[in-house]
Amino acid sequence: MEKSRYQFERLSLLLRTSIYCYADGKLEEYRPNAAFNPIRDNQTFREKLIALAREQEVPLLYQDSWQVIYTCIRDGESFILSGPVSMETIGSVELRRYYREYGMRSGSGRQIPAVPLALVIAVAQMMTKEFTGKEYSDQEFLQANRLGKESE
Repeated sequence: MEKSRYQFERLSLLLRTSIYCYADGKLEEYRPNAAFNPIRDNQTFREKLIALAREQEVPLLYQDSWQVIYTCIRDGESFILSGPVSMETIGSVELRRYYREYGMRSGSGRQIPAVPLALVIAVAQMMTKEFTGKEYSDQEFLQANRLGKESE
């Protein structure tokens, strides 16, 4: 994954969120950030994303009940995960509830970046190409992931 580090660091800057590689039971963060992140700080949630990604061919775009999106891309038993991003700015009260739901014990988490869905998909396509060598269309991402509806 070292050869892809530069690309993932740049994509992390573009989305204004974290990108991780999970392989051999280890989680590596590109462009480390001290802020609470459910992918890094909530193992149960991370395992849920990985399990869901194993169930489908097209990379996972998981939209939670807060309309926050996470990406999980599988290549064998290695995974690239990114998020959180939101399609709208989340109010301060809802943001505190969101972070509590994902296990943040105290403090107020940083605002989740508001990013257009087209950009989320485009970055997921670039990460997929870099990580797996495969290409998927916008339509394949949308159909496989049921975006716009709360994910199960």
